[in-house]
This record gives sequence, C-alpha cells and structure tokens, in this order.
Amino acid sequence: NYIGIDPQRQRDSTNAWVTIIRGCDKFCTFCIVPYVRGRERSLPAEEILRQVQTLATEGFREVTLLGQTVNSYNDGVTNFASLLRRVAAVDGIERVRFTSPYPVDFTDDVIAAMAETEQVCASLHLPLQSGSEAQLAAMRRGYTVARYRALVSDLRATIPDLALTTDIITGFCGETDQDFQQTFDLMQELRFDSAFMFKYSERSGTHAARAMSDDIPEAVKKERLQRVIELQEEISRQINADAIGSQVEVLVQGESKRRAKDGSVTYYGRTPQNKVTVFLQPVPANRIISVAIDRTTSHTLFGSVVPPE
Repeated sequence: NYIGIDPQRQRDSTNAWVTIIRGCDKFCTFCIVPYVRGRERSLPAEEILRQVQTLATEGFREVTLLGQTVNSYNDGVTNFASLLRRVAAVDGIERVRFTSPYPVDFTDDVIAAMAETEQVCASLHLPLQSGSEAQLAAMRRGYTVARYRALVSDLRATIPDLALTTDIITGFCGETDQDFQQTFDLMQELRFDSAFMFKYSERSGTHAARAMSDDIPEAVKKERLQRVIELQEEISRQINADAIGSQVEVLVQGESKRRAKDGSVTYYGRTPQNKVTVFLQPVPANRIISVAIDRTTSHTLFGSVVPPE
C-alpha cells in the first residue's frame, strides 16, 4: 500500500508529484488501465499530508496530486475537495495542481475548493475525448456533451482566470464524418488553452480491441488528427496573445533549452495557469517572480522580469 514510503524525487525540481489514488473504476472501452492497475484505491489522507509536509520541508513549493481519476479520491473520511484544502494549508506549499480528473466525478465542492483556495492553481486538464454523443457512448465515458459543456461553463463562471486543457481522440471505432465534425465544432466552441490529441490506436486487452471494429482507415485518422491539431494551434495562439501587455506570476524552474536570438541563455518557469514562460534575466530556480509579457506563441509566453518594488 506504499504507506510510509516516499518515492525518489528530483532534487533540482520545483514540483513534486504525489500519488493519491491508484487504479480506475471507469472501464472506458479504449483504455487498459482498470485491467492492469485494478480498481480505485485511495491512500489515507494523513499519509498524503505526511508526504506533502515532507516535500515542503525539502523545499518544494509546488505539488501535483496524481491519479488516473484523481477527483474520485475518497478514503472513507476525506473526499477530494477536502483533501485539496488540507494540502493547500500545508506550510511552505504555495501551489497545488492535480491531474487527471474525470468529468463524471467533478463536483460543485471541488469547484468551490479550487475557487476559494488561493494555492490551488487555476489550471485544469479535463479530458473530453470526443464531441460526439455517439462516440462518447461507444467509449463508455459516462457523460454527455451537454454535461461536459455545463461543467466547463460552471468552472469558468466560478474561476474566471482558469486555463482549461483536454484530450482528444480521432478515428475511434465507428467515428463518422459527422461525429468528427461535432468534435471539431465543440473544440471551436469551448476554446481549450491546449490539448493532447491522438489518433486512435487499438490496445490489446481493452474492450474495444476484443469486441469493436477498428474500422477507420489510417489515412482518415491522420487527416482528422491534423485538422484538430491545426485548429487547436490557432486557438492556443489567440488565447496566449491575450497575455501580451500583462504581468504574470511565474515559479522559476531554471535554465531553458531555448536560446535567445543572440545565442544567450534564457530561463523559464510556469504561471499558475501552467503556461511556460521564458525570460532573459537569470533568476534562481524555485523563486516566484513577476514577468511582463511582450511576445507569445501558441505554446509559450515571453517577457522580462519585473523588479520587485
């Protein structure tokens, strides 16, 4: 059960991952996780808090709570919303993230905990997979497009500065042109900050591999994937461009692999919205600074460090 055992951490990292729930009870038709990792099992809240307190003592300022269906967490005493508040209250922890939540289990009290707890970052990865009702049913996702749309509306109304990301699969079993167009249209409507996008690939041992026909030609899968990638790149570019002229809070992670035009070293960190931000001025890792944004791409913000007053 891993209680009392601390995983090895990268000592030069600013973020530490803390597993709070293992396994999955959802049994999506394309996914192998429930078969190889078993049913959902939540670690006791006191054990999670012990790990987080240890991390804070070691100097980590940010933790990410991890689980295949992280917001399904419940140890019998503490639910996920309560756990978020308790983790955020640990002295020394200034940022709390979590991934990946499952839309069906996203409750009003979790939304409230995100909105009311300063340390919980306004960043959320909320897998959609498809904008087609028929495809969601075939995937056994357990929610409808209307339910997902309403959840996004509630989240954005309660957390106005929320950055929302997602997962999209193209070419799943039986996906028609109309199904794909519904996904494309929903992505245009909801305007995610970014997305992980994949073409469907059959996984041995899943329900889909055993009982469903992988009937979409590879060329069609690739073409549909390319279309959603191009759409999302443009949406991400537009959203990030809105940050030009603003100042963002950045937790510095260190030296960037990206060099300035003159070849000089640059540095980077992440905003509460998990936006990678690159700047020229050398700042030690694990510091929280303000950066004035003067340029953006679909993936990155660029700017200059604002001197403290």
